[in-house]
Amino acid sequence: MRRRTVKPRPPAPWLTPQVKAAKQERRKAERQWKKSGLTVHRDIYRLKHQFVCNLINDLKRKFVNDKIVESRSSKEIFNICNDLLGKNKPKSLPNNSPPDKIPDVLNDFFVEKVDKIRQELDA
Repeated sequence: MRRRTVKPRPPAPWLTPQVKAAKQERRKAERQWKKSGLTVHRDIYRLKHQFVCNLINDLKRKFVNDKIVESRSSKEIFNICNDLLGKNKPKSLPNNSPPDKIPDVLNDFFVEKVDKIRQELDA
């Protein structure tokens, strides 16, 4: 058994209670459609799905636009863009192996994987 630490992702700042309620309505419509299988319920679900997608896109666009408008320098704008593109995220490496051993661990993993596939094909 291995112990893992799970860090929940923070909620997006543009998700409001209105979005959560709309998503609940969408899920309710989806369950109704899956239960009945009727075309009418499918159309209702698709309308609610489109509404939720448009709502999230509009709120996200407004959030990013407000952040850019509030920025005072080009450096802040570049930081916002890098955050949106995911360029400021730290690189995650396995922490149970020393950094100089990671290439060997990866190599061993792939060699073993190829050997296992070959054995299965031979069988």
